[in-house]
Amino acid sequence: NGDPSSVVTGTPTITTSATIRATPTYGVVVYTSNVGSYTLSPTWGSLKAANYTFSFQPGTLTLITSSASLTVQPYSRWVSQATCKASGLPSLVYKITGLLNWDTQASTTTGSPTLALTGYASNCARGTYTITSAPGTLTLDKYSGQTDYNGINYATATLTIY
Repeated sequence: NGDPSSVVTGTPTITTSATIRATPTYGVVVYTSNVGSYTLSPTWGSLKAANYTFSFQPGTLTLITSSASLTVQPYSRWVSQATCKASGLPSLVYKITGLLNWDTQASTTTGSPTLALTGYASNCARGTYTITSAPGTLTLDKYSGQTDYNGINYATATLTIY
């Protein structure tokens, strides 16, 4: 009947059995609970209003698998022919890209990928060789049979002997 919104003050409290990890500065709440559905239960909190009554109805919070994928990205390497002959090939290393802001490789995956050098004839010949990545023992951690990511992609890089 024409009352301004200022007649209602405060906010309700909403609880859930989903575990909250953090509340980042952009207003996004991060949950560490497993993928699935959780009941939201509203209560009075600090909510007040003269001449009004409130009815609280439970809701549902649904945590789903992200559409994000991870990528195993080998590092490209360059080595001189002289260094290769004196010290051997440099180690093949990789990084995992695509992690969401709050995740780390250790909290998201187990195991490690396999890296291989193709087209190399073990004589430190000058040229460019392909570094490939493959699953090896790398897997996504699973919660209730699901993961936080859509999958893992495997990229390539190059080793250049000059």
